[in-house]
Amino acid sequence: MKKPKIILLVLSLLTLITPGHLVLSVAADNATQDVNTVTIMHTNDMHGRFGTKSLGLAHIKTLKDEINPLLLVDGGDAFQGLPISNVDKGASMAKIMNAVGYDAMVVGNHEFDFGTAVALGEAEGFGSNLKFPVLSSNTVYTESNQKVFKESILISKPSSNSALIEKDGYKIAVIGATTPETQTKTHPKNIEGISWLDPIPTVTHEILKEDYKDADFYVVLTHLGIDNETKDAWRSDTLAHSLSENSDMKDKKILIVDGHSHTPIENGIHVGDNVILVQTGEHLNNVGLVTLNLDDFSSSVAKLIPLKDIANQPDPEIMEIIQSSDAAYSDLVSKVIKENNPINFQGQRDLVRVQETNLGNIITDSMVAYGKEGFKNPTDFAVINGGGIRANLAKGPITLGDVISVLPFGNVMSQISVTGRQVWDMFEFSLRTDVQDVPDHNGLPKLGSNGGFLHVSDTIRIHYDSSKEASSRVLGIDIYDAEQDRLIPIDLEKTYYMATNDFLAAGGDGYSMLGGPREEGPSLDAVFADFMEHNAFIDWERYDENQNPQRIISILEKDYTIPSVTPLEFEALEQILDKAKAIKPNAYTEESYQNLQDAIAVGESYLQSLTMRTAQPVSQDDINKAIAQIEDAIANLKLKDINKPIVETEKPVTPEIDTKNPSLPTEVVNKPVLSGEQETSNISTLPKTGIDNHYISGLGSGLAVLGWLLVRGIHKKETDNQ
Repeated sequence: MKKPKIILLVLSLLTLITPGHLVLSVAADNATQDVNTVTIMHTNDMHGRFGTKSLGLAHIKTLKDEINPLLLVDGGDAFQGLPISNVDKGASMAKIMNAVGYDAMVVGNHEFDFGTAVALGEAEGFGSNLKFPVLSSNTVYTESNQKVFKESILISKPSSNSALIEKDGYKIAVIGATTPETQTKTHPKNIEGISWLDPIPTVTHEILKEDYKDADFYVVLTHLGIDNETKDAWRSDTLAHSLSENSDMKDKKILIVDGHSHTPIENGIHVGDNVILVQTGEHLNNVGLVTLNLDDFSSSVAKLIPLKDIANQPDPEIMEIIQSSDAAYSDLVSKVIKENNPINFQGQRDLVRVQETNLGNIITDSMVAYGKEGFKNPTDFAVINGGGIRANLAKGPITLGDVISVLPFGNVMSQISVTGRQVWDMFEFSLRTDVQDVPDHNGLPKLGSNGGFLHVSDTIRIHYDSSKEASSRVLGIDIYDAEQDRLIPIDLEKTYYMATNDFLAAGGDGYSMLGGPREEGPSLDAVFADFMEHNAFIDWERYDENQNPQRIISILEKDYTIPSVTPLEFEALEQILDKAKAIKPNAYTEESYQNLQDAIAVGESYLQSLTMRTAQPVSQDDINKAIAQIEDAIANLKLKDINKPIVETEKPVTPEIDTKNPSLPTEVVNKPVLSGEQETSNISTLPKTGIDNHYISGLGSGLAVLGWLLVRGIHKKETDNQ
């Protein structure tokens, strides 16, 4: 179908307002050209960037009104990100996008972060507020293989997974494709019963539909990305080559508007003569403009305009919506999520960039708690950079706003696989800074400030010597092993699963040893807030602000003992502890019972170390010594008043036998109980260490009686003989 010729509009950068800022406007070229062109404006991976401090969409609306593009489209991941968008599940962001005038967008993996029901508009959130189609041709219900997302019946057939838009006399087929990486880049519970088909076959099928054979051009909205770590068949550049090389598509003009990898592509990627791939980067840092030449598609032009260079006035309608959303947000973040927080959590800059803090500890512990079920592979340990922690949490009630103040960047919870060698290198980098002229808690030189200083979860320990040269300070790393139920030395060849934020996962803060494929979850502030609100079993003593670092421990190399790799035998310690703790204090001397309590305390401290409650490693020799100490303490328990020495002033009485009076002497009948003796006693539980004092005392008394009887007998015999 022949289309009317259009005068080519040339985007001109006309007037410098201030250094680094430009006014963008549209002017007709002096020479009218008989060329059939259209302009497409695009964004991607905005991640909830709006609010009075981020007016990008208000400026984009003004720019859109100036340029008047044929379409404004988005490459996905628009709603999840900053807390201001997360709190109402993207509803405010959706209203703003409606007002800006978006024509369509693709479903990104983070569109599932609030659950499929929200994305489909079946629950309150962005989906129920959008007034333009959200597309995905390869997202299906696993059991039925039916497509999850359908187009608006206002612009296409209800059963179609593409939209045929007729606008300004043009027919434009708009198709969506979502990354199959969504399976590992949102919480599994959010996508139960949903699967993803390979994008290349599904997009190809959509383009070749009979309904779209008369389309003037095709806009393929993809949330696939061009990361090297992404499977080739799931990448947008692979899709571009496949479409360009398909003989059935030689006459089809295709623009791919991509997202997911957060890659700014300055001038687009031209593939063959009929495919152009574009992407803006992330967070509204840029807005993309593509001028499609429908007569000579290969001469089409793509460019990125940095948002900071747009010096126009923000659109008043968008500003009004943003201000209203800001007010509602302020109400929402006042919600109390923890009524009685008993701990002062330390997040001040001069601490979190230098040493372990209790706030870094509980944040990373919340990440491990999420990662045990939230990722395909359970989390081994978690880290977060100190520069990502921005405020304290005081005792008393904690609000959602307090959590957001601590973690304000909207970072996404992520997990990557790392080798033991990468972990070692990572901590050498974390602990590399020049030392200060003041000592740390353990008397070693205190590290210098570093925004990349890593805080760690309770499932990992790092020992280091800050007196050594940078890059050689790490002495040992121990990671929790579930099978042995204890911390064991790191295996440099083993693969571990590390939870962190998306910034570090991508190698941010200079951590070049990191990167690669990653699983993703919700925003980190949401993970931490959920942990604080719903975890009723937090062991608050672990986060006492007065204790020295327990996870990242400075120690001189000469004082450091490498823990044994051999599994420890500690069942005997548990058994002897149970036996010892069952002994009651009533019958025993205070000193002997206290010795037993001291031995019990040593044994329990070793068990606690094995279950990650203390900093120092424990060896099998330590465990064996603790068992022996408890056994000795039990063996040496003494009953009260049994073994005290006899008082020297109380000498044994030798009874004088009155041969004239045969009655039993009162000294024998009323024999005093001397110091150190008892009249009756059960001594069966005591160690048999010699003749008992009772036995000796009884023997003496018996001999005295026997002597008396003998004397009496002799006296009687003499009397009888008289």
